[in-house]
Amino acid sequence: MEQQNQTNTTAAINPAPYEEFEWIDKVSSLLDNKFRLPFTQIRFGVDFLIGLIPSVGDWLSFGISSILVFAMMRRGIGVVMLFKMLGNIILDALVGSIPILGDLFDLHYKANRRNVAMLRQYYVENPNPPAAKRSFFIIFLLFFSVLIGLLILVFKLMAWFWGLLAAYF
Repeated sequence: MEQQNQTNTTAAINPAPYEEFEWIDKVSSLLDNKFRLPFTQIRFGVDFLIGLIPSVGDWLSFGISSILVFAMMRRGIGVVMLFKMLGNIILDALVGSIPILGDLFDLHYKANRRNVAMLRQYYVENPNPPAAKRSFFIIFLLFFSVLIGLLILVFKLMAWFWGLLAAYF
């Protein structure tokens, strides 16, 4: 019975977005849960490892996650879904930019896997999703606004963090 439901779910998905969905699923898995800490159930991915690099790692991680969201957008998703996905990666990037606390947050939040799960459910509910190309300009502006805001936040947080370290040494 369960296999039949999975078959029906897959058949309900528009083939054009589903072809690229495999690539998106593999990349998001690599980013968020490819590896496991020995003797635990804690999974992490390249996103966590990149995020350990101060400042640059959070930028790079945000950029890779943005590429995934744009790939999802290219195949057609609604504007509301697009904003939810962008909200996930923005939250991941903003909290992830906080030293130590952000790295612990990255171990749990897994924005890319959340986005893939949302996309999968969206395609099941909307077999012929609308194109989000009409909102590309708005998304482009939002993306670069967040990017600039993140840059400012990261520099301020790093200055604050290094100031704390300098005060103790």
